[in-house]
Amino acid sequence: MGSPLGNRSEERGRALVRALVVTAVALLALLPTLTAPPALAKESKGPSEYGCRVQKPQAFLKRGSFVIHGQLDGAKQTKAVRYLTEHYGHVDETLTAAWNGQSARSEAKSMRFMGLPISVHAKMAPALACVEKRIQQKCRGKSAYTPRAIGGFRGANTYRGGEVSNHLFGIAIDIDPDRNPCCGCVDPWPSHPLCKLKGRTAEERTAMPSCWIKSFERFGFYWLGDDTLEDTMHFEFLGDPDKVNPAAEKRAAEKRAAEKRAADKVAAEKRAADKTSADKAAAEKKAAEKAAAEKRAAERASSRKRTDKTGDRKRTEGKAGGK
Repeated sequence: MGSPLGNRSEERGRALVRALVVTAVALLALLPTLTAPPALAKESKGPSEYGCRVQKPQAFLKRGSFVIHGQLDGAKQTKAVRYLTEHYGHVDETLTAAWNGQSARSEAKSMRFMGLPISVHAKMAPALACVEKRIQQKCRGKSAYTPRAIGGFRGANTYRGGEVSNHLFGIAIDIDPDRNPCCGCVDPWPSHPLCKLKGRTAEERTAMPSCWIKSFERFGFYWLGDDTLEDTMHFEFLGDPDKVNPAAEKRAAEKRAAEKRAADKVAAEKRAADKTSADKAAAEKKAAEKAAAEKRAAERASSRKRTDKTGDRKRTEGKAGGK
């Protein structure tokens, strides 16, 4: 989102993040099936361009899937935030850290996009590079556009009402806020000259060429100009980070294999522990049965001995009486 929304202090931004995640944790307890972590990506066999997989944004991550008629659906947003946290890292030190011990910021990568420096998440960087290659090849002539200012990673939350900006995860990019306004955002955006053009579409209220928008969308980015906010400067990568390119798919496959090996090891250790426990229980039962048998044998021997002594005494007494 545009920088005018970021005039609040970073502390207030972090407080909004904490408030959201507190709600999210509560919803997780109440709605475990809705917030279960999505399965790891399987190997993609779709088309590739410029070294990246062609893919669409994942629908459940789009803002419109959890902000409906201006109302925030906490359960649906929690699902999205958890997915982003598990794939990119946590955005605070207490609550989202429960879903991923590594911070999103620790995966920041500095790169250049269309000649301008930017910091983004390392997993998103290859997709952004592919967008640049497509723009350079496809967006010429009337579709040419030269950006003057861009922004990526951000330390403070710029949303109001409990939402979490994807800039915190390093998967969002803003391009020329002065030329590509957010007409549905708070003041002063509605006063922007382009926002005053009534009856126009979002594409007609931005200096961004349609070719650029299509280039981003080609590789899993979502243009927030299509959202009720009409945030035309803003693109966010909502594709599958495990399908960005063959290298990402290889890492995902290796991760799945490592997780399977770890799960198999845990299962084997549990089976071994269960067997050891069963063997110990069987041995203890056998020892107890043996001890019980020995006790019964000792009691029978003792009983016979007492019986023998009683018989001897009676016989002795009988002989004495006969005399």
